[in-house]
Amino acid sequence: IGVRLVGSEMCIRDRYYSDKYINHSYTTHWRGEVDLTDRYEGVIGYICAKQLPGTTPLYEYYSEKYVNHSYCTNWRGTISGTDRYQGTLGYIYTSQVPGTTPLYGYYSKKYTNHSLSTHWRGTQEGSDAYQCTWGYVY
Repeated sequence: IGVRLVGSEMCIRDRYYSDKYINHSYTTHWRGEVDLTDRYEGVIGYICAKQLPGTTPLYEYYSEKYVNHSYCTNWRGTISGTDRYQGTLGYIYTSQVPGTTPLYGYYSKKYTNHSLSTHWRGTQEGSDAYQCTWGYVY
């Protein structure tokens, strides 16, 4: 199954979670309700499939050592510490435009887990601490 596009410019970003590895991952490829150790948690939002004016790349990195995906809008190179570059998830707006919502980044030091959310969960929810607002998505 290929990338799930909405029109020619937007793609759906699905959220998966592994209870076994305590790890969130995001994809444009539908992997079913359960995929190996990951279970589907829903659509996090719609992001630009190609760079448009006012957008920036959202990069994905993965650490085999910590079994953890992390995300950022600043290029850190192909290898950064224990993280290896996995690709660009898509492009997100750097400032809010009509119809978009913030994309928040959270991190659990206890579980070494980065997660993204379009729902404000406060500066601390359980073991998850607010990192930043990465940008804006539909």
